[in-house]
Amino acid sequence: MPPDIQNDKQESARAEASSAPTTTDVAPPAPAIPAQDAKPADPAASAEQMPAPALEPVAPDDATVPLARLKGVQRQLSAAEKERESYRTMAGELQTRLAESEKRAAAEYAERLRATHRDIVPQLIGGETLEQVEQSLANSKAAFSAAQQAYARQLPTPPPAVGNGAPRADDQTLSPLELLRAGLSQPKQDINH
Repeated sequence: MPPDIQNDKQESARAEASSAPTTTDVAPPAPAIPAQDAKPADPAASAEQMPAPALEPVAPDDATVPLARLKGVQRQLSAAEKERESYRTMAGELQTRLAESEKRAAAEYAERLRATHRDIVPQLIGGETLEQVEQSLANSKAAFSAAQQAYARQLPTPPPAVGNGAPRADDQTLSPLELLRAGLSQPKQDINH
């Protein structure tokens, strides 16, 4: 026989020997019950006298126990996955409801701001969240202020007030009531000439 084939057969034999049942696959033999009148033996001598346990093949029923256990674990895993999926669905629904509630609250808050503030541009108030509405409020106030300032710059400057001449020296010593009486007692002047 060629050496390659002979080596292959030897490796096959080793593999079969290693796949043979081990002592962990076999139930341990029942301990021997000593007779009541027997004397305790020397432990070193008894270990040498005990026969080695015989290896028994695994019965088909013993092989199905792990399979049944595996099926039970698979059922539990399947149930846990279904439960996890239902929790994910519930979480998604709750997040959707929360987002809708935030939008409603933001819309109501924007409406309240439009109704109560006079120093804003109402069309600029809006947003989908409360933070966005707050930011739009600040922007709206800034726009209103800028519009007010621009309008004030466009107004003509009023002419200076024209009095009845230069102030008299005694005007500064008179009380405001006396000044009014003095002004009313002077004759009327026609401004239109």
